[in-house]
Amino acid sequence: MPGETRSPFNPSGIRAGTPALTTRGFEEAEMREVGDLIARVIDNLGDEEVYAEVAADVRELCDDHPLYE
Repeated sequence: MPGETRSPFNPSGIRAGTPALTTRGFEEAEMREVGDLIARVIDNLGDEEVYAEVAADVRELCDDHPLYE
């Protein structure tokens, strides 16, 4: 987290590792999209329609960046 002053053992926000994403070939644009998808779910807790839409977007991102060819 940019500007984080608390320790990793007492974080003030979500900490998401990126190695799995970079292994799939995600770059800055895809990382931003992942962040946007996380925020969309958080902003719409309990909205099953949003969950389904986000799940479809996640599947598309994963299909576009497979682990193995």
